[in-house]
Amino acid sequence: MSTKSPQSYKKILGLDIGSSKVTACLCDVGSEGDVHTRGLASFPSIGIVKGKIEYPDELKRAIRKAIQRAELTAGSCAEHVIATLPFYSIESSMRTGSIQLPDPYLPITEKDKMDCLRQSKSQDLSVNETILHIIPIVYRVDGVSTHNPIGLTGKHLEADTHILTIKTAIIDTLSTIFNDLSLHISGLLYEPLAAAHVYLDEHQREKGAYIIDCGGRFTKVSFFQNHLLQKTVILPIGGDTITGDIAYCLKIPMVDAERLKTLYGDLRFSHMNPQEKIRVSPSDTAEVNRRMFCQIIEARVAEMIGLLQKKMSFHMDLRHDCVLVGGSHKLGGFQAYLEETLGHPVRSGFTPTLESFGHPTDHASALGCILYGVRNRVIPFPKSPHPDILARFNQWVHDFF
Repeated sequence: MSTKSPQSYKKILGLDIGSSKVTACLCDVGSEGDVHTRGLASFPSIGIVKGKIEYPDELKRAIRKAIQRAELTAGSCAEHVIATLPFYSIESSMRTGSIQLPDPYLPITEKDKMDCLRQSKSQDLSVNETILHIIPIVYRVDGVSTHNPIGLTGKHLEADTHILTIKTAIIDTLSTIFNDLSLHISGLLYEPLAAAHVYLDEHQREKGAYIIDCGGRFTKVSFFQNHLLQKTVILPIGGDTITGDIAYCLKIPMVDAERLKTLYGDLRFSHMNPQEKIRVSPSDTAEVNRRMFCQIIEARVAEMIGLLQKKMSFHMDLRHDCVLVGGSHKLGGFQAYLEETLGHPVRSGFTPTLESFGHPTDHASALGCILYGVRNRVIPFPKSPHPDILARFNQWVHDFF
């Protein structure tokens, strides 16, 4: 009777380089795709200013600290790393590539498909830009749409693609940091691609769903369908922007402004006592009307939503789910305010996937990097998960002597 061989495991680190913090998630990943979290950690994103890498050495220290803490918790070191990129300078565009097929009677091959994609990426690309992702949305063979043209026949092949680019200088800076830290990078990706594997289930990624991610420095709206990132919008406004507004209007330090926002920030004005006062600082007796304080927050939130709607080249379809994530979505009444403004039901981003991994909400995108790697076969495994014992012994003798 044959027995199933045990899996081999690799230590894979998901690394989310955000505008406010660097988060790390170290997991055991099996050759059959199962994932077990072993270590979670984070560290402030020192070195990143307004989403831009201004001080590479400081960012390197932040990445090192986050990884060291995750490895210490796990009791092991990472073998491979899959990381997200800072949002600064990431651009999204839709392009079309087309080729004339060499023989209309021969089936379309993988090479034909790749030639068509290469045509789409060669258009209007600056020498200072690097393509991060080429996502084929739909193909057309002689004008007939299909998700996979291989095996079909025709004279003309087209591909509509969603292309994400980033400044080459950012890739170069991160490559230097990763090399200095002796990290083996298996993949770099746009963060919403990681988030989708945590916040959306299989059905939502297939049928269609939106993710609204309100972070510290940026707010993103991403639409997924057919397991592909169809459209995305990035806006340089987030929770830190609101905190800055409070600090400016009340003439208080950012630390006090963040504390007030966390304790008293709320967009549910109907539940608020119009006479309620709040203390501006623990060390000061000065007070401010809470309703007026919350109006400072509402002004920026309203502007943010208006800019998102203006920048989005698509309308939100009520048939598709809408998921709200990110640290800033915890603001009181924000979810209801968003629903009313967009005219679309919105749910919080807690999912069975997060529950199955022990609720690592603050490390969701780092975990998503690993799930993305597993489902897209980014993580390398040897063909035989159990190398010959004698070969391993010979290698051990060689290394020892």
